[in-house]
Amino acid sequence: MPRCNISLFPDTDDLSEEELGYYMLGVKIQSDEEVGGWFVLKKNAKRIPNFNLIRTFVAITIAIVTAVIIIMLVSKEPATAIYNFLICPMTTVRYFGNVVELMTPLLFTGLAVSLMFQTKIYNLSTEGMFYTGGFVAAIFATLIPMTSGFHSIAGIVAGMLAASVIAFIPAFMKLKFGGK
Repeated sequence: MPRCNISLFPDTDDLSEEELGYYMLGVKIQSDEEVGGWFVLKKNAKRIPNFNLIRTFVAITIAIVTAVIIIMLVSKEPATAIYNFLICPMTTVRYFGNVVELMTPLLFTGLAVSLMFQTKIYNLSTEGMFYTGGFVAAIFATLIPMTSGFHSIAGIVAGMLAASVIAFIPAFMKLKFGGK
């Protein structure tokens, strides 16, 4: 892990980036050997339990606070807009279904991006692959007559193949020409 060159706090020159992050947050980490500083930080420290959960909660809170601030700045009726933004989607099953329907492309695109990042391949065409696959699946389902049991599976496979063609273009360019 690369070392952090910034020395904002006393006695932090020998800390890793992760330990420095914990130090800056004021987190107390328990282990055997003390490193020093204002808070008790130790080398070979244990991870904070539920740190990912805390980090996710903080990110969601920051996003909601930012959205509320923007709504307050640009809306003529901020209370109604904030109510419609935060509360209305949970009032009926239909509204909640609309939220789930609209978030599905984002979920699948995020899943695809996370899978690509795990393989250390960065491809910015995932949203295009998603919409191309959906478009081809819809065209396939509406224009080609088939039996009902096989029809949905064939439409899904056609959409997957179309998205694969879109994904193949940057992969080929990276392998053939060493592009980034």
